[in-house]
Amino acid sequence: MAVHLSAVVSTSAVPGQGGPGVGDRDGLGEFGAQCGAVTWGRQAQAGLADLSAAAKALERESAAIARRLDSTADAGALELRATARELRQGAEQLSRAAERLRDPRAALLGPSPAQLGPGETLP
Repeated sequence: MAVHLSAVVSTSAVPGQGGPGVGDRDGLGEFGAQCGAVTWGRQAQAGLADLSAAAKALERESAAIARRLDSTADAGALELRATARELRQGAEQLSRAAERLRDPRAALLGPSPAQLGPGETLP
């Protein structure tokens, strides 16, 4: 049996004998192609994993940006409401002041007898 085993080893190591020997280019070519395919497959898996991680990170970041945008829009709406309310109050005060100052004499000296209502008297 030992002789037969050495004969197998010696024939497989001879180039061109059909075995996957050291000098057999077809055997190495197939092995190299398989190794290349395995390496390419691993690189593809690593690339897909990186792409998946990047997509998840992008999703998290876009959700955070959307929350911040909603918060900013809400704050802006509140500020706009407060500004509109203050503008209305200012317009009302200006209207009252303009009405009082329509007759500067009455503002300084008091109303004339014609301006007095029923039951009112001058001081």
